[in-house]
Amino acid sequence: MEKEIAQPDFWSEGKQPEVLQELNYLKEKRERWNKLFSQYQEIVTLSELLKEEEDKDLEEELRKKVEVLEKEFEKLRIELLLNGEYDQNNAILSVHSGAGGVDSCD
Repeated sequence: MEKEIAQPDFWSEGKQPEVLQELNYLKEKRERWNKLFSQYQEIVTLSELLKEEEDKDLEEELRKKVEVLEKEFEKLRIELLLNGEYDQNNAILSVHSGAGGVDSCD
C-alpha cells in the first residue's frame, strides 16, 4: 500500500481516503501485535529469571504482566470476532417507546 501511495498518479485517482484509512488500520494492527509480542518476550525473560532464583517481587511482577497480556489477548479475540467488512463502521440504534398495550409488556 505504501508503494501504491508513492505512485505519482495515486493522488489523482480519487480513492485516497479508502487506501489511507486501510493503511492506518493495518499499521495500528501491526503496532499492536508488536507490542503484544514484546510483552510476551518480557514474560518469558521474567519466567527464566524465576527458574534461576526464587524472588517474590519478581514473581508478583510476572503475575501482573501475565494478567495484562491475557486482558490484551481477550480484547484482540473479541476484535477478531468482529472483523467483517462493516464491523469497524459506526452503527445507529433507534429506541421507540411503546404507548401501552402490547408494547408495554415487553
